[in-house]
Amino acid sequence: MRVVLAFVVVAACSFSPRDAETRDADPTIDAVCLAEVCDGDDDDCDGMIDEGFSVGTPCDGSDLDTCNEGQLACDGTCSDTTDTSQESCTGGIDDDCNGSVDCGDPACSAGAFCCTGTGLVHRIQNTCMSDFGTSGSSDTLEVYCCDGAARFCLSGEACPWRAGCITSVATCSRAGLPTDLMATATCQTWEGQTSYSCGVDEQVYFP
Repeated sequence: MRVVLAFVVVAACSFSPRDAETRDADPTIDAVCLAEVCDGDDDDCDGMIDEGFSVGTPCDGSDLDTCNEGQLACDGTCSDTTDTSQESCTGGIDDDCNGSVDCGDPACSAGAFCCTGTGLVHRIQNTCMSDFGTSGSSDTLEVYCCDGAARFCLSGEACPWRAGCITSVATCSRAGLPTDLMATATCQTWEGQTSYSCGVDEQVYFP
């Protein structure tokens, strides 16, 4: 009788060996084909597991960005538990996944990294600052606006934006700098910043 029953089940349901072994090992699972539910088993015996439930689909969690950093589970929840990814406003990356990059992102449109106009838009005179370049003397800090992003140079050092606006992910020139520090200012500051540094990634930052 067991042989006949096994033959009928296999013929009707076409169990895969893995499914048959799983069901044989678990007496709570009936050896019949069922409607597919989201439970990690091939309930309808079609060789697929949890089909139609979008399990594993990339999703965004409850943070404030729109980055798909998790996957959907059977209960419809998203495994994304990361913190909100903030737009860095430099580097050419859409950090918060909202479709806008750097100064094109509303989160950056007002602030020290962004600007309006083209070319040299601001200068901090030597009398208002101390510079840390090695090639020039009595430098000023120059701020160039290119593609809506502020770019920082010392006047006595090489500067890629001095001859005209070029598209670049760099926002500062490290020419002549023995360390990251470009200048410290006491007046004529850009957006109220008093310390200007240029990282090895050629991104300006304000310690």
